[in-house]
Amino acid sequence: MKVLKWLDKNVELLICSIALVGLFICMLLAVLFRYMLNSSLPWPEELGCYLFIWFSLVGVAYSTKEGIHLRVDVLVNAMPRPVRMALNAVSELVMTVFFLYMSAVGMRAIADIMGNGTTSPAMRIPMWLVYLSFWLGCVLSLIRLAQSWYRRLRSGGAWEKEADANAG
Repeated sequence: MKVLKWLDKNVELLICSIALVGLFICMLLAVLFRYMLNSSLPWPEELGCYLFIWFSLVGVAYSTKEGIHLRVDVLVNAMPRPVRMALNAVSELVMTVFFLYMSAVGMRAIADIMGNGTTSPAMRIPMWLVYLSFWLGCVLSLIRLAQSWYRRLRSGGAWEKEADANAG
């Protein structure tokens, strides 16, 4: 049970940290080989791009979990508290529907790419591994939104607290 709690708290952070460290190592190797050894490696740029994709798309789930996703809330903050609460609820509902739809689209894309057997140009890794980041980011975002909905429905007044926090 401790492992599940730890994963619940840290899974996005762990994946993003691994991707970011991997990206740093790839770029360091590319620079070292190119400028110090006068010999370019064919794979660091490609792997760096894929790690950046993983970092970005799983980072969406992390921002959803932390409630720090990008949004323009000037008009929302100018509204009275009941309207802010309703707009926050509608915003999360729209995000939930969006991630549900996109996770289904992502799963179909992964299945198509697995069927085609497409691989990356330099490293020859299966491209479905890259596309898996999109699907995983959507699914993790859905899980985080479901947790948020559950907490809010259980507490009854959490939207009100969030609406007040967003206004300040």
